[in-house]
Amino acid sequence: PTPTPRSYVENQPLPQDLSFELGETLEYRISTGGQPVATFVLQAGARKQVDGADSLLLTATVNSVTGGPFAKGDSIAAAVDPETLGPRKLEIKLSGGLASANQSVMFDEKTNTIVFRGMNRVEAPVGTHSILSLVYAIRSFNLKPSKDTSNPINDTRVAVFWDTRPYIFTLRPAAADTIEHVQSFLR
Repeated sequence: PTPTPRSYVENQPLPQDLSFELGETLEYRISTGGQPVATFVLQAGARKQVDGADSLLLTATVNSVTGGPFAKGDSIAAAVDPETLGPRKLEIKLSGGLASANQSVMFDEKTNTIVFRGMNRVEAPVGTHSILSLVYAIRSFNLKPSKDTSNPINDTRVAVFWDTRPYIFTLRPAAADTIEHVQSFLR
């Protein structure tokens, strides 16, 4: 006898080791020099099949603007593996001065390659994140400062694809602070 394959069920709960739940919506304010620039909404919106693979759909959308480089409706959307948060697809749609960052990106976890801007291809380290998958994955990283003052470093290194290649970010825990210059990262 041939076993009957199970039918796919959308919006299954996420693994318990993730620090967020399906449907979570968060709103963030961006400011520079103490002046508000924009607000954006992050959402872990749905879990469904994308190109035949179980995927978690993540979005970041600008919903209000008071200045700066963003426009209302600017967005980043990603389809990621719901177990590892490894990216599969990324779609960046920005306007104005940030429009040069627009692109569609495909991540191939089997060959560790990333295809962007049509047919451009680059090799990437295993587990390379997109900027949006990193925002969610970072919430599960151990980012507590070390309790051992003789060895105060508790680094987390992660590869992140941005623009045309992967970069290695080192996240070093420190006391809480306000992020002041998001704009310089996006250039």
